[in-house]
Amino acid sequence: MIKKNVRRIVIGMVLSGFLCIILMFINHRFFTKNQSDDNEKNNYLGKATLSLDHVSHSSTKEGRLNWTLNANTAAYYHEDAKAIFEMVSVTFFNKKGKPISISANQGILNTTSQDIQLTGNITCSYEDYVLKTEKINYVENNHSIQSNNSVFMTSQWGKIQAKAMLINLQAGDIHLKGNVEALLTQQVKLL
Repeated sequence: MIKKNVRRIVIGMVLSGFLCIILMFINHRFFTKNQSDDNEKNNYLGKATLSLDHVSHSSTKEGRLNWTLNANTAAYYHEDAKAIFEMVSVTFFNKKGKPISISANQGILNTTSQDIQLTGNITCSYEDYVLKTEKINYVENNHSIQSNNSVFMTSQWGKIQAKAMLINLQAGDIHLKGNVEALLTQQVKLL
């Protein structure tokens, strides 16, 4: 009789231990995900100097609007001279003032150089052109947008894909590089 009671107690303790382990796993897996995402952002550069929601920022050069930026959230890191944006859209302006709009999951602005890196689910629109890629860099010095990732461009006249691209906003031209493939659906005047 005593052996049965001890046996039941031991089995009950083992089952309780397993139940606690399962509950801790479920709590960690499903309920602390948002906290770990915030910790990843803080670990990127340390603790943010300033955090904001619904941010707008613009850059001008010689009295001309270069770009505007809008984002759902921003975290500014003073010591590293960087700002990290989530769900960001940036509109760049070419030499004629025409807008080139880019949306991305994340953006990093170097507040010293004004260079911008955009990553994740990027869509770039200019007139009837739509370009998709995973990473784009904007270089303020030469007012250019570049990607060393595969790019896919569509327009009313067809589709183009390439391994890399460079948009020179000053000159108003685009260069596609590496295994460039095009499917033209309309007659296009090249020269």
